[in-house]
Amino acid sequence: MTFRNLVEKTEYAIYYVKDELWLAHGQGSGQTVQLPTLAKYLNSDKNDVEHYDSTVSRIVKYTKYLTPIKKTSNTELYEIPSYPLLRGNYGEYYDIWGGTVKPIGKIYMLITEEKSTIINFFGKKNEALAWINSIK
Repeated sequence: MTFRNLVEKTEYAIYYVKDELWLAHGQGSGQTVQLPTLAKYLNSDKNDVEHYDSTVSRIVKYTKYLTPIKKTSNTELYEIPSYPLLRGNYGEYYDIWGGTVKPIGKIYMLITEEKSTIINFFGKKNEALAWINSIK
């Protein structure tokens, strides 16, 4: 691994806080996707007006810095850390940015490449694995 790849790898992260998925290059810096419920899915197809989200391509771009926990011919499953909301706790940082605040859980993000890119979210790993098995 080159120094440049090492630096790039540590500059980007995907994590979840309260009801937001963060595509970040630093704590509090980046873009968020509102996920008031994990039952929501995102789609790159503009014809799917209800589920279309322009951030799908960016999410896929950021996953190159992650290692999938399961991969099939058209799906990749990622484990995303879930952190507590830090309100007014200035000076505290999440451990992915060198701080001491640890994740309080995990969510699972499944990316499916078909006619369009579809991203599903799950609260439990078994739910995500069952979904993968159902779409084979």
